Amino acid sequence: MKKIKKMILGIENQGDERVEALENKLLARSGLIIVALCALDFLIRGILLDRPSIEWGVSFFVVILYSILFTIQTIGYGIYSKEVEDEVDFKKQLRGKIPDSIGFGIGVAIVITLIDKYSGDSVSLAHTSALFLIGSTLCFLLQFVALIISWRKIKNLS
Repeated sequence: MKKIKKMILGIENQGDERVEALENKLLARSGLIIVALCALDFLIRGILLDRPSIEWGVSFFVVILYSILFTIQTIGYGIYSKEVEDEVDFKKQLRGKIPDSIGFGIGVAIVITLIDKYSGDSVSLAHTSALFLIGSTLCFLLQFVALIISWRKIKNLS
């Protein structure tokens, strides 16, 4: 990170932890502002104005990439779920993730069904049900893995 700051931004290393923490906070805010502008670009040009995807595709890609990297970093640092201290809290947190997973599965099924033009026959119903189950299961599995990694990081820090 220090090499990148020096090479791209021309920021010299101060050696003071307080100054470095402030620089990192400012860089994080700048990144968040860029992602907010990309999301706004995606909403306006992609959804409201219905422009071709070549115009808003990069903005959408930046938002998705930032979200994925942020999630990976929060899991890696153990701050995905700070309330998990023992197995009872772990199970309680896991039960709380079930409605999120079901909602994600419903969203995936609705979006794919709208894109594929639901025809109403039994094959389309089976396809939509399979999409719901796969989306819900995948989301729950990812949240389960993230919760386990976060819990282990918290246990190692304690």
